[in-house]
Amino acid sequence: MAEITLTDCKVSECKSENQRLADELANIKRKYLGHKKLQSESKNMNKVEHVERLPQLINKPHFTGGGFRIENPTRRLQI
Repeated sequence: MAEITLTDCKVSECKSENQRLADELANIKRKYLGHKKLQSESKNMNKVEHVERLPQLINKPHFTGGGFRIENPTRRLQI
């Protein structure tokens, strides 16, 4: 009877230790993910700050495909 009581006591101690460790792990995971999220947000903010806008091309001619005109194509004579 004493051995059963001792074994039950050890089992309950192990269960409580297991629960404590599971809670500690969950807490560490929560802190890690929160820290990772803050790092990701700060990294994204740094990327946004460094992006420069390109100047707009308003009065410059636009070319497509090697600079050939598209508006008035000329027909080539076939020989």
